[in-house]
Amino acid sequence: MPPFDAAIRYPSKLTMPANAPASAALTLPTYSEWLLPCAAVSLANLPAVSVPVGVSASGGLPIGVQLVGRPGGEAALLAAAAILERAVAKRGGTSFGAVVDPTQARAAPTRPPAAWEWDGPRTAAEAAALHGVAAA
Repeated sequence: MPPFDAAIRYPSKLTMPANAPASAALTLPTYSEWLLPCAAVSLANLPAVSVPVGVSASGGLPIGVQLVGRPGGEAALLAAAAILERAVAKRGGTSFGAVVDPTQARAAPTRPPAAWEWDGPRTAAEAAALHGVAAA
């Protein structure tokens, strides 16, 4: 799934491609629900690493994979991340598009319509309404 638009405070809804099963629909009405997967990893004191694997085919937005290890398993996690990095580099990218080369200058990506699209509140008032509270 592509990253969400920077104008969104946090993603609360993910529009699926037309061919996705109805059970794949995702709605996250509160910020806490959006943050829970990341917070759960941190609260469980698990080591984690994010590995860039390519860019989206539409718009050149970065795509990464988060790997989570067992407690005290930093060495094994870093080894797994290195294996993934080598595999992505050897393949020259993934089906998402070409691997981003940080040494090459790139134009700012545009956001064409995507098959997967995040949406969410863009203002404090919209976020407050989703949470059922009055905006400050």
